[in-house]
Amino acid sequence: MPEMDCQDVIKRMGSYLDRELEEREVAAVRAHLGHCAWCEGAFRWEGSILRLVKESAHAEAPKGLLGKLMQNCDQE
Repeated sequence: MPEMDCQDVIKRMGSYLDRELEEREVAAVRAHLGHCAWCEGAFRWEGSILRLVKESAHAEAPKGLLGKLMQNCDQE
């Protein structure tokens, strides 16, 4: 695969972070990140946001919430 520029790499950021790229694309993205501080920073930022979203998605609901929701559904 030919060398990627910033536009190519940023376009693939989501797929890279979600591990959806083929090996040759992963290698090309990593090669670019190895010499482009701007894209590396963008990937770090996006990766940290993605981790925060994933961590917050595992938060537990308050006790009794399911019962209250079910009760509200029964009333309607």
